[in-house]
Amino acid sequence: MSSLDEEKKSQDRENNSRDFHYRLLAERSFDLVMVQDIDRRIVYVNNVWVTALGYTSEESIGKPVTDFISSEYIEAGKLRNQKRRKGENKSFQYELELITKNGAKIPVEAHSSPIQVEDGEIIEVIIVAKDLREKKKTQAALNDN
Repeated sequence: MSSLDEEKKSQDRENNSRDFHYRLLAERSFDLVMVQDIDRRIVYVNNVWVTALGYTSEESIGKPVTDFISSEYIEAGKLRNQKRRKGENKSFQYELELITKNGAKIPVEAHSSPIQVEDGEIIEVIIVAKDLREKKKTQAALNDN
């Protein structure tokens, strides 16, 4: 076996190990985790996403992320994506509402960051979103007092 073959195998093992660890982190998260490709199609969702939104991973993967976002937030998402493609503000923090399978809205605080290859090209974006329903309920109760 040539040294190039050995180097490729080593790199593949390292990539597989890293992918496994990232997936493990996402699956153990208490937050919704979703990965979208550069065209904003979902390529991965964790179990918290599945439980909170009521869609199976199979129903989510391959769909445009806009299918799961309340309409008033879609334009802002397009602008973030355009900025990312231009290299501006690659990571963002924002609030939006996700739409469940039964049509309910879930307010979330989202953090999105690009996943890049070695040359800096953005190939995917990971979004980690905290469900704000309890926080919003608490704030409303405090405001009522």
